[in-house]
Amino acid sequence: MSLIVTKVYESIKEFCSRHDVSRSEAYRLFGDGKIEVVKDGRRTKVVVASADAHFASLPKARIKPDKRSKINARLDEATKTAVRAC
Repeated sequence: MSLIVTKVYESIKEFCSRHDVSRSEAYRLFGDGKIEVVKDGRRTKVVVASADAHFASLPKARIKPDKRSKINARLDEATKTAVRAC
């Protein structure tokens, strides 16, 4: 039987590393109330569930296809046509 341990809190350094955000951006998120933090003496700890919920709620990115991929597709079709003609 295996036991899975999940963290409830993480340090700001761990948070920044895990989510690839700068310390300044982290404090902006905390200040805006988007991610919950708690104090433990002098240490500030990030509530992991709050951080995960915030990043899960972000909209998916819409990335336009690269124009070069369309050109390459046309070239591939032209190559196939030329090979068939031979």
